[in-house]
Amino acid sequence: MEKSAVCVRRMAYLLDPSRVCVRAAVRIAALAPTRPAPDALNDWIGERVEDACRALVQADVDAEAQGGVPSANEIEEHEFVADLLAVDRALARALAARFNVLPEAERLAFFALAIEGRTVEQCVAAGMGPLDRLRASALAAARTLWSDDERASAAPRAERRRS
Repeated sequence: MEKSAVCVRRMAYLLDPSRVCVRAAVRIAALAPTRPAPDALNDWIGERVEDACRALVQADVDAEAQGGVPSANEIEEHEFVADLLAVDRALARALAARFNVLPEAERLAFFALAIEGRTVEQCVAAGMGPLDRLRASALAAARTLWSDDERASAAPRAERRRS
């Protein structure tokens, strides 16, 4: 599970690490006969976790492209993201799909500032750009997440969390 959480943070994806862990475990089991020698095993497992992240991102994008209301199971799979963003669970898959295909710089900026709670100074020091580029990236991600049509649906959940 730790590798999954690290991968999600490093790639700045809105994914539940436990969901990534399950997908990675399935991939690792399926590919076990082709695994490398023990000295390269850690890197190989890390690559499978990254593969699992990308596969889940694509699955969410594909599900959103098909339209329709997420099933109860799909809503449950995105509960982590709903809680993280403080939005209604029925919106979580759509928001994650939208966010996870953003350019890496935008994902990293938003993730660092809004999800991890890092300061602007910490982000600039970490090489996420000069202040104006960091600000533009984070704002672009936020605008993508909360377009006008999503704000109305997300607002009631945010209000409930404050009370």
